[in-house]
Amino acid sequence: MTITITKDDVSQVLAHRVLRKDADQKLQLEGILSDYRKYFPNFAAQSDKYIDLFPIHPYVIDVFEGLPYFENRGIITFSADNVKLILDQPAPLFITYDRVYDLIDAVHEIRNQPTVAEVIKVIQALQSKIDLLDARFREDAKKLIKALAVLNCLAV
Repeated sequence: MTITITKDDVSQVLAHRVLRKDADQKLQLEGILSDYRKYFPNFAAQSDKYIDLFPIHPYVIDVFEGLPYFENRGIITFSADNVKLILDQPAPLFITYDRVYDLIDAVHEIRNQPTVAEVIKVIQALQSKIDLLDARFREDAKKLIKALAVLNCLAV
């Protein structure tokens, strides 16, 4: 039997199977994330989505849906794998769409597509310049260029 996961189902599968939270956990997250409302303008309107998908930022799902390279199961696998990597870190820590670049870069069939290969070349050139930055800004700079690369792949 084959189960098909539609794009509409991805967030539901993540919220109710992969990132499941009980009522107390949701209440705790509401309190923790309330301090971060100023960073997420749509948090008030979508607070349930932020809490249900935490630690995945909801925009990650939107980005994945805009990329032609991944099936819906890939979004779920990506989310589960990335959540495992941050389990020991203190909340709140969001998994953001800059991490999608690492997946794009790691999959040979995707990275060798002509339009993606061009983006990867640019990112590699930019990454070589990051070492010239003050050490305090290097990690953020890496995240920013990866995020820009993913957005560029969306536009292609």
